[in-house]
Amino acid sequence: MPHRFFQLAKRVVLMYIARNKRGLLAPFPVRIQHIVSMPAVCTAWIHLTQILTQILLEMNELCIRTTQTETNGEIYMKVIILSAGQGKRLLPLTAQKPKCLLDIQGKTLLEWQIGELHKCGIDQITVVTGYGSKKIETLLQKHCSQQAITTHYNPDYATTDNLVSCWKTRNEMDEDFILLNGDTLFEAAIVETLLASPDNPITVAINHKNIYDTDDMKISMTQNRLIRIGKDIPLKEIHGEAIGMIRFCGDGPMTFRQGLEKAINNPKSGQKWYLSVIDAIAQEKTVMTCSIKGLLWCEVDYAADLKKADEIVTGFSAAEIFDTAADSQRQKITV
Repeated sequence: MPHRFFQLAKRVVLMYIARNKRGLLAPFPVRIQHIVSMPAVCTAWIHLTQILTQILLEMNELCIRTTQTETNGEIYMKVIILSAGQGKRLLPLTAQKPKCLLDIQGKTLLEWQIGELHKCGIDQITVVTGYGSKKIETLLQKHCSQQAITTHYNPDYATTDNLVSCWKTRNEMDEDFILLNGDTLFEAAIVETLLASPDNPITVAINHKNIYDTDDMKISMTQNRLIRIGKDIPLKEIHGEAIGMIRFCGDGPMTFRQGLEKAINNPKSGQKWYLSVIDAIAQEKTVMTCSIKGLLWCEVDYAADLKKADEIVTGFSAAEIFDTAADSQRQKITV
């Protein structure tokens, strides 16, 4: 019972952090002193109040650090979304449109990604296109014309993997940026958590679970430092999985570009993932990880994943309801 309460409390607080830009404790709908003073009508409630108090105190520092990275409600951070692939494992759904344009409760996967990034104050976005590029551009012009979104076409999308997409977009990697897989569906709190992590040159967002399958991009690490990343890591050395979101800061962009340049000279580079470059870098330099366990995300790779995606975006709607309640409470406090 206490474990379930902990997961619920953590989920609520992280959703709030992703959407609150003015600190955690003061405007939070239920203040710590109110929580502690509530009637403890049963043992389970006592556990809940203790857990909530601990979480609120610990997460306050994270919220403050997030607030300090923003200016006028916007975060200066570029995002590159790799959406060049067709998604053949999703056929026939992707016979006429790329994976990133699949419908999830009335919006495309790409629109969900852009929407969650926008909630974080991020609008400097480059979408790497390939299969169905014209359809992607039409969507962006129709629904996202007011945002600073550009596209970069990879003409070799049909015969190469995403390492080549990164190589062809390397000139965009001239400052701090986040690299995002086009099939990773995520809530804004994940981006906020990654942005609030220490400013290491390269930080890989990771998740933890009990069982990993052969298609997971698994990671091995010592404490929070990445040691290996790939699909073939031995079971006893697996400590998590990469979710397809990496933050590059300071020297990180240059290090990654140099790694891409070295890798592209390999005759087999066209069939490699860009994470093979991260794996190589981790053998020589420090690459850190950032856990997002407990937050909403999924990878859309197979038809069965679309059901999970529906559940994820339903969670987004729940977060919006919570945010509305928080805004209402802040207005009452202001008055």
